Amino acid sequence: MNPIFRHRVWELDIGLPWRVEDCEHCVEITQAEGNGAMHISSARKEQGSVADAETLGQLRENCPDGTDFEKVRCGDFQGYVAEYVDWHTGAFWKKWFVACGQDLLFVTYTCKRGEEEVEIEKASVLLASLRSKVK
Repeated sequence: MNPIFRHRVWELDIGLPWRVEDCEHCVEITQAEGNGAMHISSARKEQGSVADAETLGQLRENCPDGTDFEKVRCGDFQGYVAEYVDWHTGAFWKKWFVACGQDLLFVTYTCKRGEEEVEIEKASVLLASLRSKVK
């Protein structure tokens, strides 16, 4: 059984070799021998549920023009995901905007371009265990 990281509105199964650090504005998830880092931040809508169009709109604002998006489910959360390479910095980025009820999560995974295949699949599996604590 994997340990559970509990945030105030969501929780996530964290199996080895992942480690979690709760930073001031986000949660950082890395592996000691890993190539990249995942960050999760959250926001809460004051009234009503986060709409599908809002998650897609947020992703569009945070990705370069021409980036392809696809629908995704991460445990209790659903929304959109996109990936691209920042050719100026040589970084690979995968970004998710997913919501459950009033809660919106912004998840990023980044590493050096060409190293994304090492742990990106494991990162996606990790996100499949996302659960809302407020339903």
